[in-house]
Formats: sequence, structure tokens, C-alpha cells
Amino acid sequence: MESESNLQTKLFELLKSQHNSSKLLTELISLLGVSRASVYKRMNGEIQVSTIELEAIINHFNLNPALLFSNRDNMVSLMLPEKVKEGADPILHFLNPIRDQIKQLALGNNAHITFLAVSFPVFYSFLYPELAIFKFYIYKNSVWNPTQAKIPPLAIAQVARNQDYINLFAEIRNAYGHINSTEVWTGDFFQSTIDELKFYLECNLFSNPEEALLVMSQLEKTIENIATMVKAGNKSTMCRNPEKNEGGTLDLYYNDSGHFGSTIITESEKSSLVYLTYDQPNYLLSGDPLLIQDTKLWTSKVVQKSSPISKLAMLDQIKYFNGIREKLKWGRETLERIIE
Repeated sequence: MESESNLQTKLFELLKSQHNSSKLLTELISLLGVSRASVYKRMNGEIQVSTIELEAIINHFNLNPALLFSNRDNMVSLMLPEKVKEGADPILHFLNPIRDQIKQLALGNNAHITFLAVSFPVFYSFLYPELAIFKFYIYKNSVWNPTQAKIPPLAIAQVARNQDYINLFAEIRNAYGHINSTEVWTGDFFQSTIDELKFYLECNLFSNPEEALLVMSQLEKTIENIATMVKAGNKSTMCRNPEKNEGGTLDLYYNDSGHFGSTIITESEKSSLVYLTYDQPNYLLSGDPLLIQDTKLWTSKVVQKSSPISKLAMLDQIKYFNGIREKLKWGRETLERIIE
């Protein structure tokens, strides 16, 4: 049986791992109806949390009691993002919290992202609105609304005029561009987008088939931007004012082992979080220290076993990206044959 002191320690360690410290303190003051000093004393173990207070905290913060009462050392907590409400735009619903989290991270000291991507790394799609719209149209119809009887054709030019989308893409791109990152991608990270364009063309899911070539052009431009960032060693190209050269560092690797899934670790002096995808782009979120420690160890091993791109000599970098350009050329020719 868990001792009362250990239970109380677990309770507040769990809360601190999942919530911003100042917001947590404010909520506890309001929830328990006590002073700031009294909350601190409960958090430090100087005052025992009553049974009534324990129940109120568990219910208010939607905690899993098993994490508090179990003696198992391998149990961790995970959170699902809030489900989209009926009638809401699933793209805005999905991206708004990510925008908030990335912007908050960018403001922190020593902010860093570790990103393992098994398909197109989503943050780079925000370099071009039509490319991002196409990618999220795929998610909307295949993941977020898979049971609809018929997929409506996509009119990219029309959707691209949605200012809410444009502003959101720009905010995420700019914030991400300012954060130092270590990234591991598969060698054919771009191929899934080409395959999706081909599939949607063959199924007549573009209102204007020529728009598939527009998206393809933006994919090609994105690769050129990535090549520029790798050469420079930073992501200033993604920032709102690239000429200021304020971008975070980019340490890029590729790995075709197939022994990892899409994973993101965000770190700053204030907090760390892990994002684990389970149905691209859906994810589970955790601030659990045990999971973060284990994931950092695992991802560091993936990085060690990956081939560096950023550290390649210039001629080797050119060779690497020329290989991608050649495959993009084949992809474009395939799309053009379908349209003809």
C-alpha cells in the first residue's frame, strides 16, 4: 500500500510534469480555497493533503488514480488532445494548440526540438500554403473524417484564400524556425506526398487537376529551401524575417532502418514534452518524466545510428539533394502523364 507521504509526493510530481507551474499554483489556490503559502506547504509535504482535497485534485485535473496508487515503476501517463467538436474546422482545431505550444517553446531559454519523421516532416509544409492545405486535406479526409460516403474534390486555390489558415501556417512556421532542432528523416520522406498527389489525381479529387502540379512545384521549392537551410546550418528561411538570420540551428540526419516512429521531444529550461504519433498526424502527449527520459535515450540511439546530412561536406550535400531532385523529376513526369 502506498504511504500517505509517497502518495502526496507522487501527486504533485505528476501535476508539475503535466502543467505550467504558475498556472498549476493558481488553479490549486482556487480549487482548495487556501492561500499560496498553504499550497506550497502541501506541495512540499509540510501539510498533509486531506482525502477530500485528494479527490478534488484528481477529478479537477482528470488524473489517472492508477498512476498514484500503483507501485509499478514502468507506468507512465499520456494525454489525448481535445476532440474536435461537431461543426468545428478540424484543421484549425488540430493546429491551434500546436501553434500555442510551439510559440511558448520558442520563448523559452535553451529551447530544443528532437524530431524523428517517417513521412514528410509537417512543419516544413508550412513554407507554402497550398502544400500545407493539400497535406491537411489528406488528414482531414483519411484520418479525421474517414467514414464520409464521398470525398469532396479539393479546390486548392479557393481554400488558400482562407486567411485563418494563412495566418496559422505563418505563425507555426516562424516559431518553429526560431527553435534549435535535431531531426532524423527517412531517405524518401518526400515520396508520400508524391504518392498522395498521384492517388488524388487518379481518383479525380482535384477540382482543377493542374493544381496537383502547383503542389508539386511547392514540394520542389520546399526541398530547395531545406537544402539551403542544411547548407547554412540554420532555419532562418522559415522565419518571418529571414534576412535577419535569426533561425534556430538545424542538425539533420537520415535513417532508412524503419526502426522508429514519428516522435517529437520539446525541451526548454521550464518543461519537456513528448509527442508520439499513433495515426499520422494524431498524437499522444506526455510530460511524464519517466517517458521523457526513456524517449530521449531511445532517440539519442537513433541519431547515433543515422547518417548525418548537415555534417556532410558541401559536395556530398549537393549529391544527396541531387538524388532527391531526380526522384522529384520522375514524380512530376508521372503526374503530368496522368493529367494528359
